[in-house]
Amino acid sequence: METEQVQKNIQQFLENKVNEADAEGLVLGLSGGIDSATCLKLAVNALGKERVTALIMPGEPSRETNTDDARELAEGLGVETIEIDIGDTVDSFQQDLPLQTGKEGLGNIRARTRMVYTYAVANEKNLLVLGTGNRTEYLLGYFTKYGDGATDIAPLLDLYKTEVKKLAEHIDLDRKFIEKKPTAGLWEGQTDEDEIGTDYETMEGVLKLLVDEERPVEEIVEDSGVDRETVENLEAMYRSSEHKRIGSQGLHLFDR
Repeated sequence: METEQVQKNIQQFLENKVNEADAEGLVLGLSGGIDSATCLKLAVNALGKERVTALIMPGEPSRETNTDDARELAEGLGVETIEIDIGDTVDSFQQDLPLQTGKEGLGNIRARTRMVYTYAVANEKNLLVLGTGNRTEYLLGYFTKYGDGATDIAPLLDLYKTEVKKLAEHIDLDRKFIEKKPTAGLWEGQTDEDEIGTDYETMEGVLKLLVDEERPVEEIVEDSGVDRETVENLEAMYRSSEHKRIGSQGLHLFDR
């Protein structure tokens, strides 16, 4: 990956999209993780700090260290920061729902609550919502539909997680963001790799063969050295999450 060129392309992309939409700038949810931190720094490089807004949205089970890191990064870059604790809103959903939500369902409510607040700010300030998802998680459907998957532009969507790390190093992002164990922060003790069942390097290697090269499972197991159970699990995640990548689907009833 030509990291310098990738950085230039992303920053030009951000500038072009904001101008095309006649928007005032960009807003993003800043979690304290590597993806959102990288996006924030690229956005500031592309547009200047005056045209970027960071939303910090703590609430159980968000880790205080991540919130502190997000605040420190935003302050260091000089961007406008809006902080909203989502706890009461999430609690109200739980109280009003006529059913008991499990941890995954509650995690999705948290992700969608954050996006509601993000778009409310975007609407009021004429901003585009900057998505922070990467290609690894996108292909596996490891995002919340109409939550963190609901964005206007997503500049990291063509970069695997390991490539995001290389880009983060190239733009001199603080090492603490690069070295953190990735987590969506949707329930206590959750980490991405534990939930998916393998590390990001393995995910990337399998997905490149499965999606980019369209190789069958048998060949992937043989050529990658990854065990069959892991390969089949990743393939199943990719196949079953297609609806999350293509959005709402209708039935073509008429020839129009």
